[in-house]
Amino acid sequence: RASARKAMADDVRSDPGPTWRLSASTVLLCKLSLLPKRQSMEELDADEDYAVCLVTRSAKSSAWANVAVFPGGQVDESDFTYASTAGSRLATDNETSSALDIALRVAAIREAFEEAGILLAHPAPSKADLMEARRSMYSSRGAALPSYLDAWGARLDLGSLRKLACWVTPDIEAQRMKKGGFEAHFFVAEVPDAAAAEAASADDAEVTHLLWTSPSAALRRAARGDLVLAPPQWYILDDLRRRLPHLDGLAGFLCDPIGAFLRSVPLKPHNDVRCAMDSASRSGAGSFYSMVLPGDENHRDFPGPAGHVHRMLVEAGGPIKMRTLSVDRQPEVPMLLPLQSRL
Repeated sequence: RASARKAMADDVRSDPGPTWRLSASTVLLCKLSLLPKRQSMEELDADEDYAVCLVTRSAKSSAWANVAVFPGGQVDESDFTYASTAGSRLATDNETSSALDIALRVAAIREAFEEAGILLAHPAPSKADLMEARRSMYSSRGAALPSYLDAWGARLDLGSLRKLACWVTPDIEAQRMKKGGFEAHFFVAEVPDAAAAEAASADDAEVTHLLWTSPSAALRRAARGDLVLAPPQWYILDDLRRRLPHLDGLAGFLCDPIGAFLRSVPLKPHNDVRCAMDSASRSGAGSFYSMVLPGDENHRDFPGPAGHVHRMLVEAGGPIKMRTLSVDRQPEVPMLLPLQSRL
């Protein structure tokens, strides 16, 4: 089964046209009780008992400008170097079994620190040390994060990250991007304490705004046009809304049949006019397209059984540029299990 899943992942990105770049993001979840007191319940508008961290990409960003995303970015060569040399300085778990696994987690933690100011490390550095390191890392004289970790006697807490999903840029989008598309790996982690939550802030460089919001509230904002979300972020927030009302259920959320499927199968969407026409007729949307995902009966590479649906309806055009209208995945568990059982 593991070898079949690896073959599936290789097939997903085997198209010879686009160039694939690795990226890593952290979905930071925080208990409401740990959030700064300045964060009011009215602002959170929380249906769940936790909040998720979103940052807004700069208007100058080459991709997804002004879009709300989870803290993350491209995996650097330095992430692989640090992963291969840090050894015992990294706190890992049994999920981190390869050099790639470790480098992805190093990148996800580094990006969360750079963009959101939250560093998952043991022992936790002081607030003053974190502020100074983050400030100097953006100057020409600033040292890289590993240098600061060495000075603090700290190590990255890779074991705090759990695999959540992998999204691959659709071929048609990757071909339009100057540097090619992304193989985007998403991890989830709990904010460890109130001090970490208090330290969270946008870097005012790559991202310009940081927001703590419940998954349900984020989707309501997006529906009103107050928040612009890329499809992977919309899908993950919707999945949190559906299946994780309470943060203490995170382990079950990750390991139930749906969570196991999403952690194992790269989600590479394909556009399908037939699916878009069917979905639009039910939603009343105007300019739209349908992103068909693995497990859907019409997915090009990994179709599910007849009648099984796994797709997103996306509205394009206008000042918002793109808005996800819905995710169809009914029946949820039966849709996913047949595809998983063939691995």
